[in-house]
Amino acid sequence: MENASKALIIAGGVLISLLVISLLVLTFNGISNYQKSLQSQEATEQAVDFNKNFEGYNRKTLYGSDIISIANLVVDYNTQEADEKDYQNIEVYVTISKSVGLSLPTGYSYSALEPSGSAVTAQDIYNDLSKLKKDVTEFGNKTSRINGKNYKYKELYSLSNTQFEEITGEMKGSGGTIATQVQYYENLKNYETEFKRKIFGCINVEYDPNNGRITKMEFKDM
Repeated sequence: MENASKALIIAGGVLISLLVISLLVLTFNGISNYQKSLQSQEATEQAVDFNKNFEGYNRKTLYGSDIISIANLVVDYNTQEADEKDYQNIEVYVTISKSVGLSLPTGYSYSALEPSGSAVTAQDIYNDLSKLKKDVTEFGNKTSRINGKNYKYKELYSLSNTQFEEITGEMKGSGGTIATQVQYYENLKNYETEFKRKIFGCINVEYDPNNGRITKMEFKDM
């Protein structure tokens, strides 16, 4: 009888232990699931906030200025954020079929901003625009020697038609030797402005299936 009582007590203790363990496991699973749910919700909210930076460019009609803006945004993100936070880089591709239409001096070209037969990347556009800005300054500081004095092209460009003719003996836009160089300078200065006026459209957007973040956008000039 005494042995039976001890057996019952032991069995009861084991049962209680099992019940406690089961309760702990259920509690742990519940907490774990809750944490996962919070993490999932947080990731979704982060993706929504992140995508807001780029969704504004998902339009049928944009300008070249918007393309420049998203190119800068993407290059900055890929350089500073994506690698640090272990996110996938954003890919932006732009297909250009129409030329800006400005004649440039020999040795000055911007293939990412002109028709090339294939799409170019945001980095390509960023690089060419950086090069263009540098070239405008460089070319503007080049000089022509007129009547024993050196004149920078940017100085000649700023002259009125009358002043220009008095100094150079040529009319602006006449195709003369100096007038041509000044016209090249003007074209370089206006190149970015003309690109900004071009019309583009967003033709494709892709999202990461795991976190919902935008990973790719494609644009084409219209």
